[in-house]
Amino acid sequence: MLSTSHSLIYAREDAGHFFDLLKEKVLTLNYRNQLSDTRSWSEKDWVQTVERHYLKPRQNWEADKKINQQFGNITIELILRNDSPHLLTFRATSYSDRLYADASDFHELMQAVLT
Repeated sequence: MLSTSHSLIYAREDAGHFFDLLKEKVLTLNYRNQLSDTRSWSEKDWVQTVERHYLKPRQNWEADKKINQQFGNITIELILRNDSPHLLTFRATSYSDRLYADASDFHELMQAVLT
């Protein structure tokens, strides 16, 4: 029988350290921190808090060359419910525009961040 509940529970401090470690690793890839924020609100059964880092690649503008977007814009979010880790997301969003070169593969980003 398969269970749909998660049996692993991470400490708030551990999740926060990993959340910040991901940001620090992305910064080593020639990215800059565009925004870091925290939002909280009350739901029916819990207080939800979303901590977010939004990072963008540093740009070198050169005439007649496509912009290197590296992996695209990166968002790291840690969602807490009643101050306990609920979900951690790490995503890259690239531009599909003639001004930009194709973004590198997400798998390559994960290799760069986790090695």
